[in-house]
Amino acid sequence: MSNANNVELVRDFLAAIDGAVTRKDPDVIERLLGLIADDIHYQNKPQRLVVGKEDFFNWFMEFIACDHMECKVLRAAADGDWVLTQRRDSWTMNGVKVTLDLMGSFEVRDGQIVTWLDYICDREQWEASGQMPEGFFSRWASDDVVYEKV
Repeated sequence: MSNANNVELVRDFLAAIDGAVTRKDPDVIERLLGLIADDIHYQNKPQRLVVGKEDFFNWFMEFIACDHMECKVLRAAADGDWVLTQRRDSWTMNGVKVTLDLMGSFEVRDGQIVTWLDYICDREQWEASGQMPEGFFSRWASDDVVYEKV
């Protein structure tokens, strides 16, 4: 695929996440899963690596409880199979809206996303918001990072 096609695929994927979370539409969720490879590697740094479509689906189902989500792509650039995004993501859950700036790296192969890495700014703000269900951060924590209330 060309650089422009890879960027468009990533934009479509992020729009599908918005639609799947906001509308809870099974057809949109199916479209979303069709845009990722069976062997996808996803990591929302510093959470643990999510490997494979089933693991990704389990992680994603925690976000489906959000009332609304918007992945706003501010900038996108491609270099071959890799697409870099600068985004401002917002989601509302449990009565709390969180908006965070982040960078994402996506690897595209054969028209599907095979790698997705997100690097979040102000992660502490998100964790402190109380937005996510109890235990979310510990369930998805990397072995390299320890989350504990002090």
